Amino acid sequence: MRGLFIRRADIDEVADLARLIGELAARSPGFSAGPLKIHIVASPAAGLLRDRREVRENLARLRTILLSASRDVAPNPEAEVDVRVALHRGHPEEIARGIAGDMLRDSGAARPRLILTMGGDGTHLETLSPLLGLPEELRRRITVFRLPLGTGNDGADADSMTGAARIFLHGGAPTELSAVRVSPRNAEPFYAFNIVSLGIDAFVTRVTNLLKGRLPGDAYKLIADAATLVYEPLYGVRPMELEIHDDGAGPARIRGRYILAAFGVSGGRTYGNHKKILPGEENLCAIRTRSLPKKIALKPLLYSGLHTGAEGVDMRKAGAVIVSYGGRICLQTDGESRILKKRDFPCRMEVVRTGIRTLQGKT
Repeated sequence: MRGLFIRRADIDEVADLARLIGELAARSPGFSAGPLKIHIVASPAAGLLRDRREVRENLARLRTILLSASRDVAPNPEAEVDVRVALHRGHPEEIARGIAGDMLRDSGAARPRLILTMGGDGTHLETLSPLLGLPEELRRRITVFRLPLGTGNDGADADSMTGAARIFLHGGAPTELSAVRVSPRNAEPFYAFNIVSLGIDAFVTRVTNLLKGRLPGDAYKLIADAATLVYEPLYGVRPMELEIHDDGAGPARIRGRYILAAFGVSGGRTYGNHKKILPGEENLCAIRTRSLPKKIALKPLLYSGLHTGAEGVDMRKAGAVIVSYGGRICLQTDGESRILKKRDFPCRMEVVRTGIRTLQGKT
């Protein structure tokens, strides 16, 4: 987000949306009594705000829902709503560190916190990651809810803003939030809350993030797609070994020249704006490199989730994966990319429990 021009109108509109969501969340049956602090971290640079008409429609719908709810459901009188607008990349993380610091200062007297993130998967990732550094006792006082307001909304807890409002008003099912912890060799671990992937898709993510906001409309998508043609000449595809743990059958190893390897918090997940990379129970997908015609043929199968039985596609269920690789490669976590080098391997990826709750109930 840093370096992008954000219109004052966008900032005002996302703040209006956030305040409406806060008023609805204060009426949630799961938080109807007792001291509560509701933090809202909202990103005006999210993809939805590029369509002003859609923003206005969301505002109108939420106002209608709130008007109806206000006649039947009183807000929690002890709920305090704190709206924070993120203005650049890294700002959601700064806001989250402030929330974590506030909880540490309150310590034993810390109020329960409802943390709502309004943005794309990157906004959710930046906000949630610092919370994992809190002591377990404090993490168990946090409930998070991720609202879809970005170009990629695969990790959101609702399919739409109005769907989120209805979940608040009718009460979602609380469940513990899981994450994938990524631990490169000799480096600090980092997290994903949806999918971690290595290879060509992470490279496309990297190109997309560089171009987004610098080209008009969706023109950046065409260039990002074209970038797949130069991935192998730039990075090459070396042999990769995936050591699989906690799959119910004992440790196993698979090897191949994988052009893509994706590991999710669970199966039944999408990424890249609803591409069905993990359509079933398996949460690991590894795809071997192939000729250009076969790559073109596989692409629509990946979008629709029909790739799982295709030649050269390995699907597995795992609690942890140790990746060994002999060179540099792109990695993405929830739409944010980085480069791993030879010294970063072996790299361990494992599903971990966080102690933080989220509300389930996609509409």
